[in-house]
Amino acid sequence: DLLSRRDPECLAIYQSALTLSLQLEAKELQGRIAFDLGFAYAQLQQLDAAETVLLSVANFSSDQLLEAEALLLRARIAFARFERTFILSAQDQPKHATPEQRRFAEDSMILAERALRLLPEEATEVRLKCHGHLAHSYRTTADFKNAVFHLKRMLVLEQARQNSVGEAIIRRNIAEQLLYSNEIAEAHKQVSLAIELFESLDKSEQPDAHAARELLGHVQ
Repeated sequence: DLLSRRDPECLAIYQSALTLSLQLEAKELQGRIAFDLGFAYAQLQQLDAAETVLLSVANFSSDQLLEAEALLLRARIAFARFERTFILSAQDQPKHATPEQRRFAEDSMILAERALRLLPEEATEVRLKCHGHLAHSYRTTADFKNAVFHLKRMLVLEQARQNSVGEAIIRRNIAEQLLYSNEIAEAHKQVSLAIELFESLDKSEQPDAHAARELLGHVQ
């Protein structure tokens, strides 16, 4: 479709749909279309326009899940601004970020935390995405303790739905963050558990097994 091809023509379609929903006073529909329009702007790297539209989602809709998704998308946009304005070192650890650059990262984390608080209990997929965004954000800003915190929240969610692939990948990621923090014993434990899980799976379900085994070599 137009959006998957990142064709700007998709914007006119969403804008027309939003105008029509406003005329019909279809409030819940307005919220969904506003979110889709904001997502389209973000995909096309029109970040200012995306933020403006996403801010309106809460005004259009009383759907907490939709509002949380809009907050998470705004969080991703804010972090994209951070990454866009700051060149990371070879270790992916920012050094000497300006106050403005730090503000983008901090705003991103605040928005993602707000999204988490809004989410209904059963919204596991979006909750995983929020914790995943926060884990990535903290890792990129070299706050490995908080990165591990959010990865462990993801681990609990994957265990609850018995997703062994997801659990194995997250344990490998936890081990990596612990290694950065020089917590060698716990990193070894986590990566060993990850490898055990990978080895219990079909080969087609082992996307990160080789990376986990490589990581084990660094913590032995």
